[in-house]
Amino acid sequence: MYCLIVGVFCLQNMKCLISIDFTDCIYITEVPDMSGIPNLRTLYLDNCINVTKIHNSVGFLDNLKELTATGCTNLETIPDSFELASLKVLSISECPNLVRFPEILCKIENLRHINLWQTGIEELPFSIGNVTGLEVLTLMDCTRLDKLPSSIFTLPRLQEIQADSCKGFGISTECEDNNGPVKFTVSSNKIHLYLSSCNLTNQHLFICLRGFANVVHLDLSCSNFTVLPPCIKECINLNTLLLTNCNQLQEISVIPTNLRDIDAVNCTSLTSQSQSVLSSQAFHETGEKSVMLPGSSIPEWFDHRSNEGSISFYARERIPSICVCVVFGVLEKLPHHFLVNVCSIINGHKTILSQCSSWSIVKEHVWMFDLRDFIGRRETWLKRGWNHVEISCEDCQDEHLMAQAVHGLRRMTIVKWYGIHVYRQENNTMENILFTSANTQQESNINDERLNGDNRPLSKRQCR
Repeated sequence: MYCLIVGVFCLQNMKCLISIDFTDCIYITEVPDMSGIPNLRTLYLDNCINVTKIHNSVGFLDNLKELTATGCTNLETIPDSFELASLKVLSISECPNLVRFPEILCKIENLRHINLWQTGIEELPFSIGNVTGLEVLTLMDCTRLDKLPSSIFTLPRLQEIQADSCKGFGISTECEDNNGPVKFTVSSNKIHLYLSSCNLTNQHLFICLRGFANVVHLDLSCSNFTVLPPCIKECINLNTLLLTNCNQLQEISVIPTNLRDIDAVNCTSLTSQSQSVLSSQAFHETGEKSVMLPGSSIPEWFDHRSNEGSISFYARERIPSICVCVVFGVLEKLPHHFLVNVCSIINGHKTILSQCSSWSIVKEHVWMFDLRDFIGRRETWLKRGWNHVEISCEDCQDEHLMAQAVHGLRRMTIVKWYGIHVYRQENNTMENILFTSANTQQESNINDERLNGDNRPLSKRQCR
């Protein structure tokens, strides 16, 4: 009964008290008036499953630095307003009955992270812009939250928004204040946006990209939009774009040239023109790209193809800069959850180049990647003259990842085609690569007379 006694009788005129920890207390049902504890610095209410209300006075404790109320499953009311200039930690997560977030009445410069995961919050106030020190905003699984205020663009230190599985991600483009409508501004922050399963519409996405034009990582997986706005071309800092399971997405007209990683797995409504944008030679020629998208063939601009279990070539003294394309097929119309490693065999010495890549696909897909991203400096087995190099994708045997396969339905896809394109870059000429294979769609016309002496390659019959 200690918590009950403290909660009811002992929270007035205690100017020396600086910390209260009610963690796991099942007896407290309300946090009472704490105006008599002006020097309180920390208030912990985690897992107080019967608490329903936090008194308004908590919102005006000048010295409060930490306020946590994680797992308060019956919490419905917190202070209407926060005037907590000293606040550094605010975590009010796993509180599904909490629907209102307080107005912020003062600048809060030291609060780096607001955690509202799995709350019933319906909206954030425009005054959230007063949390000028905010770097990370966690809104995952806020299933009633469908809109943010435009002041979110004004936060000077914001680096990450985690909003997966929110009801939506609309952003108000203007807000009324005493002087009339306030237009939103464009954020200058390089930010990571996690917006999967957010019911994003075309309009929501357009406003998001205009306001966060310096986005670095953008996860739009499992969304409902149909067009990737052309303004994404202005996102020149974007490195990673995740479009996994955006099965209503039809149109992609442009993409930023600096974009490195695109995951368009199961974007099954993409037009052929949109697929061409993602697999164009102009986009990939600069190198350092990795793209996964629906498709069934090697693009025409590739130099060499093979429908065997691997693809091989001869490289002179060093491995040239090349783009590899792999076409994955499916044997039946069911989701194929599979894991693959990229492997190389150089002059007979095998190396696993990558960690396991994991995908779940419902139809044929094409994976295009820069081999340098995997092979790096692993050229130990190279020798002077010509070197035999073989590249393949193999079933991954990572037991931990295998155990995580969805419902245990793990099916290894088949590799239907491999392709290689040599980047046309400085010091990367076709003179330093020779393609050989017994059964290919396209035979190289390179003259074997360039090879002589002990460095003559193996016969085609011996190449996979």
